[in-house]
Amino acid sequence: MSAEPITVLPAPEPGGTPITPYRPAPLMRPRPVPVEASPRDREDTRPRPRAARPVDPDTWARAVVIALAEVLMGARPAQQLNRWLEPDLYARVARRAGLAVRLGGRPTNPARAHVIGLRLSEPVPDEHEVSAAVHDGERVRAVALRMRRVGGRWHVVDAEVG
Repeated sequence: MSAEPITVLPAPEPGGTPITPYRPAPLMRPRPVPVEASPRDREDTRPRPRAARPVDPDTWARAVVIALAEVLMGARPAQQLNRWLEPDLYARVARRAGLAVRLGGRPTNPARAHVIGLRLSEPVPDEHEVSAAVHDGERVRAVALRMRRVGGRWHVVDAEVG
């Protein structure tokens, strides 16, 4: 085994445009606020929570129906429904979801549920009844909800899933 000699070439001559040295931009100083500033300027400037916009009941119901189906098939933790469901309904759903996971196990690669059809009716102001058909990746489920606006937010007060 013989090694071939290494040929060393000279470094290439620099060409092109020279690099200009870096010069940082001058520091900007904040403008002083006069003592006679308006009361708005002297108030607390921390971010404030925005006023809650009324959420479209159709959009909200669609999101809840999908979340409910995914919880019941074991693809989503039941705790994610806690803020949307009344406490007794949440307890029923969490119990049913836990039972479904114990019997069938968690899906390894769950499909995202999607709504096939959704209908809303408003029997009384600020209360809607929802009927929906949801495909959860394996089968189509029927979902019925009763949702009520409480303090500007929607809550599910009753639900049935078939």
